[in-house]
Amino acid sequence: MDVEHERTGAADARDREDDGDGELERLVVEAGREVALDELLQSADVDDEEEHRDDQRRKKGLGVPPRKTNGAERDAAQVLDEAGKNVISWLEMDDVKAAQSVVDGGHLSCLLTFEADPLVDNLEKALVAQPSVAALAMAMESVAKDRGDDWAAQLEELKRRSQVIADGDKRKAIGAAEDIQGALLSVDDAEARALVLRCLIASGSDAVFEIKGRRAARVFAETIVATDGEVPRNFRVAFEKLNAWAIGAKTRGERIEMART
Repeated sequence: MDVEHERTGAADARDREDDGDGELERLVVEAGREVALDELLQSADVDDEEEHRDDQRRKKGLGVPPRKTNGAERDAAQVLDEAGKNVISWLEMDDVKAAQSVVDGGHLSCLLTFEADPLVDNLEKALVAQPSVAALAMAMESVAKDRGDDWAAQLEELKRRSQVIADGDKRKAIGAAEDIQGALLSVDDAEARALVLRCLIASGSDAVFEIKGRRAARVFAETIVATDGEVPRNFRVAFEKLNAWAIGAKTRGERIEMART
């Protein structure tokens, strides 16, 4: 199963099911910044097409090419709803006002949300919560290498973001590490995840690990699945429920909340 998380909307002509007029378009309307999570929801044994650098590839399963929904284009939800299509919204909960604005539009068939818990209320936090630290390290390395950033650039970024760790000796250990895994293993589990999160949400030209772009998110997620051999449970269970809704009765007003347990 494969689902886009883009804070965008989209539809895939190859993934249509009977729905009155013979097709089902699924629009994902997202509040907030544009980020993609392309592959985290795909099981490791599902074949996928090669993705081009321009990220225009269409996706399998529930996946769809992007349609921005910020500003005037947010009306896409209304247009599809009035055309008899099913509109799915996957909302982060760290900006309740923005999320509520999507819900208040009244055009949703199904609402999928991150947990309201501030520890996991958006994409990056949910991504960091459950994979092994080894998988997170590999995923960060994959993102950086895909951008062409060498170890020197990666280490400098780790050192910059290590201010999230209070212990000076541990920060020095990160600075002396020979790879990302070594850096993360030099601190405890909670500190390692805090450091990863700080790297993922960073911005700017020197933010070598950020995953705000579609390709970076795809690379990060693919590496997690490949390293741990499974999709993190919080994502897997939520999208199994979404898939069941999509191939079932598609009851309007369904709400699915991601959960770590």
